[in-house]
Amino acid sequence: MQNTKNVLISDEVEEIPAYAMCNMNSVENVVLPESVKSIGKGAFANNEQLKQIKIPASVKEIDK
Repeated sequence: MQNTKNVLISDEVEEIPAYAMCNMNSVENVVLPESVKSIGKGAFANNEQLKQIKIPASVKEIDK
């Protein structure tokens, strides 16, 4: 996913694991579907270009 700016997660995904998208410096926007229920620790850590994450109301847990 090198040089990817926009990431749209599949509707089949229910969890974003810890550090799943860590250090993906080209990503600017992430859209999570309503199927996502939890986001793991540091899932989007160290993403210098990240500007926006659309988190749906279905997310009930964000690990710190």
